[in-house]
Amino acid sequence: SGGEKQALKDFTVMARFIPSKARIEIARANAVIGDAVLDAKGALVRGAAGKSPAIDLAGRLQGSVPTATLMALWPDRLSVEARAWVAEHIRGGRVGEVGYEVRLPVGAIAPNKPLANEAITVGFAVSDGEVLIRNDMPHLLATNGRALLRGDEFHMSIDRAQLNGVALSAGAIDMPRLAGDGRRYTARF
Repeated sequence: SGGEKQALKDFTVMARFIPSKARIEIARANAVIGDAVLDAKGALVRGAAGKSPAIDLAGRLQGSVPTATLMALWPDRLSVEARAWVAEHIRGGRVGEVGYEVRLPVGAIAPNKPLANEAITVGFAVSDGEVLIRNDMPHLLATNGRALLRGDEFHMSIDRAQLNGVALSAGAIDMPRLAGDGRRYTARF
């Protein structure tokens, strides 16, 4: 994936491979990344030639890591537009208490094809982050809140932030579409 390589410590996995079904079943996978613990369980099924694999994974990142670490763990080709938006617009600070579910059938990942909102759900806390809502707006600094990414939509509840030195509270950012035409942003404070 993109970003700097991240050191995994105490990596363990319990899985089985079923060759007749081209399927890997992960009963449990764990790793320590910085001060956080990443866990996962689920299954991967190889796709037909030219098709992406089926991915059925769920897990948590307990603790917090720098935002750059989350981006390094996020595969480059998985929800490309959403990944790009998060990488470009949530900078600095830390993310934590991440919960994720990925439910992708064979062939779901394809160029210029936004993912269904049910395909990926990632919820995470942001602390002391720098958030750029739009390129023509000033950055929100010292941002604390929770974000939810679902396929092609993004929502962030902001508990507090600063905008041009003004303290903000009880805000939200909503993006019902991250990819393609019809992209919209709504910010409320």
